[in-house]
Formats: sequence, C-alpha cells, structure tokens
Amino acid sequence: MEIEVLKQIPDDIALEQICAFVRHAFKQHMLEGIGTICSRLTAEMFKTHFKSPLILISKKEQSTEICGVLILTGNPHGYIEAIAVAPAYQRQHIGNSLLRAAEQIVKERNGSFLLSDTSVLMRNSILWHKKNGFHKIALTSYRSTDYYSYILRKDLHPSWDRNIYYALRFFLSSIRTRLTKTPLRTVDEKDRLTLSEIQQMSLEIMEKVHRFCESNDIKYTLGYGSLIGAIRHRGFIPWDDDIDIIMPREDYERFLKIFACEGLDV
Repeated sequence: MEIEVLKQIPDDIALEQICAFVRHAFKQHMLEGIGTICSRLTAEMFKTHFKSPLILISKKEQSTEICGVLILTGNPHGYIEAIAVAPAYQRQHIGNSLLRAAEQIVKERNGSFLLSDTSVLMRNSILWHKKNGFHKIALTSYRSTDYYSYILRKDLHPSWDRNIYYALRFFLSSIRTRLTKTPLRTVDEKDRLTLSEIQQMSLEIMEKVHRFCESNDIKYTLGYGSLIGAIRHRGFIPWDDDIDIIMPREDYERFLKIFACEGLDV
C-alpha cells in the first residue's frame, strides 16, 4: 500500500473526492446520531475549518482509489483533525500506517506530540487511540454537540511522570465539563450548513441516484422545483434546498428493491 503526503492535492484526486470519502467513512456514526463535522464534510467546510492542513492519503499504487485519509494540522506539533478508512479496507492497518506517517512529519519539524479528539460514543475510535499510545488528557463538549468528547495526546518521547499529570488533568477537566455543559442539541451558527453546502451535497446524492438508475435501467425525471430550476436557472432555484424526482410506479418498486440490496455506493 502506497502512502503519500500531499501538501497540494494532485490533479487526479480532487478535494471534493477526499471530502466525499471522509463523509462515507463517517456515515455509520451519522446514522447512530453522532453528528461530527466529518460526517457532513464539504470542500467549502474543509477550507473553513482546517487551517494549513496536510493531507495524508493511503491509496493503491497506480490508482486513484483512496483507502484512507488523515488530515493533520498544527505546527510544529500535530493535531489529527480526521482519520478515515474505507469500510472495505478496515482491519488492514491503514490507519496505523497513516498515523506513523503523521508522527514522522511531526518529528521532522521538531514537534514532540500529537493531539486528537473523539466522541466518547465512538468506542472503536477510543480503542484505536489507546492501542496506538494516546492518553486521554481532557473531557470536553463542543458547542455544536450534545455529547462529550475526549481530547487525546500521544507523546513522541513518552515519560511515566507525564502519565500521572495527564490522569490528574483529565479528572479535573471531567468535573469542570460535566458541571458547565448545557445538555441541549443546539448548533452554533458557524457549524450550520449553508444553502450552497446543502445544494452541493444534494447534487452529489443526485449524481449517485442518476448513476444508480442508469446502471439498473430505471426511468426517472426531474420534477416540480428541480425541473423549474434546471430550465430557468440551469441549476437550483436560488432558494431551493432539495431535489424532486418522479418515477413510474414500476420503476419506483424496482428502485426500492435493488436499493435495499446495493445502496447508492456507485
């Protein structure tokens, strides 16, 4: 498996392709009600939330197929903003390889540690961090969530006395966070999807629906506001935030049957 560190995304891999990959990898968390930025990441959100990121990509040699992505920010130390592995490539040490590459980058710029965070609900993520030498150093809860998250740290030059400090720090932060957290599902305005982001994600879903229908010989057409937008605006009606399609009943029944088996991962 080839590992590449990309400061600029090459022509054969678009930023939106990377964002779509991350969204797909985090899809199960979204279905479980854990609404992270990664589960709805778009190119526009990527540029807004991640400052001067390095993108580590694991992909097959001589191929544009992405197997894993790690987004690293911070300098000289590193912060893992996201690590995602394609479901088909899980348990093949893709994440470990990406982490080793990130550690090497931090060492080369004289950094001494890596930080990461994960929801307390993501048990597999917590276990992965623990197996790879991360220690919980704080409990927090972001304003855009109603669950708690762990802040984790991995020292590239570990010391036993730091572990005692981290345990004490985690204990104190847990008390503070639990006492001050407002358990409401409120979303900070800066974390809300903009209309253009919703339209972009809707368009990506529609492209998959189109390929799905085309490959299975299912007839459909645009309808209502989407059809008006396509003709009058050559795209979305400026204030529209969904896509309307129409199918003959027979094709609709086939769509549901095939979709139940295959999904839209086309």
